[in-house]
Amino acid sequence: MILPEKEALIKQREPLMVEMENVMRGESKRFKTVTHLAEFAGYTARTLYRMRKRWLECNRKPESLLPHKAGPRGRTYGRAPKD
Repeated sequence: MILPEKEALIKQREPLMVEMENVMRGESKRFKTVTHLAEFAGYTARTLYRMRKRWLECNRKPESLLPHKAGPRGRTYGRAPKD
């Protein structure tokens, strides 16, 4: 079950990915470059390319458009344990 705020984020980002593919094929009627699309959507072009890559790797599953953790994963070795 997807929470309503995550559902809203998916509904915002999924059409962006479709429009981005149209821009990349030169078929978009609104945008000439991915940078123009990114500026309109409030993202950087780099962020849109990263989103698209993850979206395509996951076979266009809407859940792949949700934010992912960017920091270290799991235990960080070499540190003393906190007491």
